[in-house]
Amino acid sequence: MAGRKRAVIEALISIAESIAPLLIAEGVSSPEAESVLRSVCVHEAARAEKGKGNRPNASRVALLTGVDRHVVASILKTPERADPGERETRRHRLNRVLAEWHADPDYSDGGRPKDLEIRSRRRNRSFWTLSQTYAKDVYPGLILNELVNVGAVEKRPDRRVRPRMRSYKVSRFNEESVFEIGYRVRDLTQTLLNNMSPSAWPRVCGTVQTIDADHKNLPLIRRALEERSNATLTAVDQLLNSPKWRRTDRSGRRVRIAWTCYSAEELLTEGPGNEAKRTFPRGRRRRHAAASRSRKTKP
Repeated sequence: MAGRKRAVIEALISIAESIAPLLIAEGVSSPEAESVLRSVCVHEAARAEKGKGNRPNASRVALLTGVDRHVVASILKTPERADPGERETRRHRLNRVLAEWHADPDYSDGGRPKDLEIRSRRRNRSFWTLSQTYAKDVYPGLILNELVNVGAVEKRPDRRVRPRMRSYKVSRFNEESVFEIGYRVRDLTQTLLNNMSPSAWPRVCGTVQTIDADHKNLPLIRRALEERSNATLTAVDQLLNSPKWRRTDRSGRRVRIAWTCYSAEELLTEGPGNEAKRTFPRGRRRRHAAASRSRKTKP
């Protein structure tokens, strides 16, 4: 197997290992998952042919994907899944409302969001005016209901509302949280693939880590990371949504730009002398071992 193809298979295994527990827990069988992958590959191959100016041909797509020609023809007759952009747009509006609730001085005091009336008959600042300012094309009642449902906003006994999160996120395991897994993985994968192309403008993708954190300090580290990421996300949100970036020609193409923070945790195995052993992807183990031996033999 060629080196690049082997690396792709290793990447696929890593992705499959991360998603397999979800499939098993939710009763998605292996044949169902294989059917989804087969359909996605067929539609992607057909899209690539269209991009070259060719009319998608079942035989050509079958050759590219290894799927039977008759199965390809059947798959191409079915529509692709709906564009997820609409759901992402809704999520963006909800985040805008929460972010500005913390940042706009009309709705906050020194960065601390104020409790707001849902609606004010005296035309005071309220959740209604907040939503109408930062999510103009969505009915404020729908926004409030969604934020309350996911626990981002709480209704107070005095008929006011108070934010409990700086950004819209789903904490319960439900349909919306599963959709979020797909969107986040898609964004990260597309960014990594884009950065592999020498002709593409590189997108932001960086990682910092430690492999020697004491597990007893995890609560403090998690709290510090959350505070730092919330502050950064608020600043970047204001940057991205500055009026200077908006289209001047309304007929021009729109571009979605996302900037995501996430943390990862992994319990490392302990070797002799209580030294943590770093686990490496299969393809890197030999190179890492050779490099370690080389360092040890140097005077």
